[in-house]
Order: sequence, then C-alpha cells, then structure tokens
Amino acid sequence: MRHLETVRTSIKGLMAQKLRTLLTMLGIIIGIASVILMTSLGKGVEGLILDQLESFGPDAVFIEPGGGNQEGGPPNFSQLTALKYEDYQAIAKLPNVTAAAPIKYVDATVSRAGVNATPQIVATTVEYAELNTIAVTRGRWFDASDVEGALRSIVLGSSLAEDLFGDGDPIGQSVTVKRKTFNVIGVLPKRGVQFFQDLDKAAYIPISTARRELQGEDHLTFVMVRVEGDPDYAAEDIRLLLRDRHDIDNPEGDTKKDDFRLVTQEQAAATFGQVSSALTIFLTAIASISLFVGGIGIMNIMLVSVTERTREIGLRKALGARRRDIMAQFLIEAMLLTMFGGLIGALLGASLSWLGSLVIANVIDGWNFIVPLDAVALAFGVATAVGLVFGLYPAQKAAKLDPIEALRYE
Repeated sequence: MRHLETVRTSIKGLMAQKLRTLLTMLGIIIGIASVILMTSLGKGVEGLILDQLESFGPDAVFIEPGGGNQEGGPPNFSQLTALKYEDYQAIAKLPNVTAAAPIKYVDATVSRAGVNATPQIVATTVEYAELNTIAVTRGRWFDASDVEGALRSIVLGSSLAEDLFGDGDPIGQSVTVKRKTFNVIGVLPKRGVQFFQDLDKAAYIPISTARRELQGEDHLTFVMVRVEGDPDYAAEDIRLLLRDRHDIDNPEGDTKKDDFRLVTQEQAAATFGQVSSALTIFLTAIASISLFVGGIGIMNIMLVSVTERTREIGLRKALGARRRDIMAQFLIEAMLLTMFGGLIGALLGASLSWLGSLVIANVIDGWNFIVPLDAVALAFGVATAVGLVFGLYPAQKAAKLDPIEALRYE
C-alpha cells in the first residue's frame, strides 16, 4: 500500500503542473517517436529489397565487373570494363547455366515528335524477359531475329510509352535514339519500382543493336544467369571460367585479385540485410540523442521541483518520512515522466510510420508497414532507464535535505 500511495502522490504532483509536465516529456516523446519511425522505415526498405531479390529465385547469380585490387581499394577503370560480351557467351555455354542474359545500360535520349525523354535504356537479349518474368501485353518482346540481325527494335515501359505517345498506340510507330530510328515492337505492363528504379520509365533494345548502332563498346554492366543445382557451385564454375578468360593467376582464390564480382541471390540478400541493419542502428543512434536531451530536461525539472517543494519535503520528514520514501517518490515521478513520454512517443512513432507507409506505398509497390515489437520494447526500456538515471541525482538531493532547514526555507 505504501508504494501504491507513493505512485498516487507522484501522479498528483505531475498533474498539478500539466503544461510543464508535457514540455518536460517532449524530448522523450520526440526521441522514442524518432527511434520507432527510423526502425520502421529501415525494416520497410529491408523487406522491400529482400522481396525483390527473392523474386529472382534462389537459383539466380549476378556477375558484374570490378572486383577490387589486391590491397582492397576501389576498382580501376580497366576492372569496370573487364566484363565482355564474349564472357557472357562463354558463361551461357556452361552445363549448369540454364539461362543467361547480358545487360548493358545505355545513356541516350528517346524522342518522338518533339517530345524528349531520358529513360534508362537496357540493352539485352531474349533471355532477359524470361529471367525477369516479363510478360508483354501489347506487341511483343524482341526475338532471336531481332538480336541476330541487330535490328532497331525497341520495347517501351508503360509510363515512357505514355509520355511519348499519349493515348495513341505505339506499336509499329517509331522513335529516335541518338539520331537512329527505332521501331516500337512492344509496350510492357506496369511493373512499378525495383531497387529504387522506375521500370515503367525504361526502354529495352537488343544488345547487338546497341553494340553496332549506339556505342560500339564491348563491355557489359552485368550478366544475370539462372543455374541448376547448388548456386554456390555454379558461381565457382563461373569464377574459374572468368579467371581463365581474363588471365588472372589466382591459385589461392583471393577474390580481391579478380576483376569481377559474383553474387548469388542468397549472398545478395544476406549482404543487404547486414547493410540495412547497420544503417538502421546508425539512424536509431542519431535519433536517440533526443532521449539524452530529454533526460537532461527531466533532471533539470526535477531539480527545480525539489527546490519548489523543499518545505513539503521538510514537513514529510518531520512527520516520519524516511530518506528512502522521499527518494522513491522523486524517482517514481521521473520514471513516470519518461514512461508516459515513451507511451506517447511510441503511439506517435507508429502513427507517423503508418502515414509514411501509406505515402510510400502509392509510389513504390510492395512497401509494407512494419513496426518491430523489439524496437517498441527497446524504446520503453531506454525511456525507463533514462528516468532512473536522470532522476537519481534529484531524488538523492531531496532525500538528503535536513528537515529543520527545509521547514525554514522560503
């Protein structure tokens, strides 16, 4: 009963100064809300990317140039251009590779009738549609004859087609790319955003056409393959093949000596999960500064409260209150401040996360609203600890007051 009465007295003391109590809790509220908001957004990004990676399937392997030098520094230009079209052709012939597609990004403007657009132009092959499960609903994807003949065929994303042709039918019409006329053979359905790139703004052309008509460069941005069996074994076969083709003497298997990188779908998911977790921790640590500032505010207000209630403390001590009773009251008041602030902050953070998710979901398909329960539990734990730590000194100061001197205080 004594402890219950102490809690009631503490709540009564806090409610006597409602505005000051609310302003004191503000730092805690902002800190907890920020932590939950940052954690929620971080988990949302992580879930989105992992879902997109899983859409490729566990048998996907990605090969890109630039393995890094022996000292672990950034790749040089020769490494960034190390992956060639002939490498793709050799990879596609490996027995455990069931499908492979080279990808080359082309920087160019697509125009028609005075309307200009600068989409991401993807130069690739027939297999790209299979590997990315693309179903063309208007027109067609380019076929072997388009690639083998290096024809000026182009497939447009849905938004790009609308920008260039409005409500008209683009199929059979022409667009200009680097002063070359391309025939529109297909328009893709809406695909949304993938890895923060708007796929509906993209255009696709045969890679042979890009090599002959637009760039003449032989290097690739990356190669995507699908394998059978263990992806790690298949990746090792590809690694040994490329080392042999690139004349890389690397018997110890040090990947830093390679001029390319291989990543399986599982490795990509694990790597991104680590990066996302580290980023979330970093952002949460920054947001937690508000908790520290809020704790200082609580200590300040509690010290002021001790000064204002000096005569009350003296009277209670004169009537038999022990030092630990006075200390418990002020500690409970400080912890109630942080716990109530934590509750309000958690509700505010969850609400802001939900509103943010609604906005983001309208732009990025597949975005989910996530509020990790461990983040909420951590936030409450930290809030309680802040109240205990920053309320300890004012409580000790109040408990040490001499009752006679306290009663004389004006």
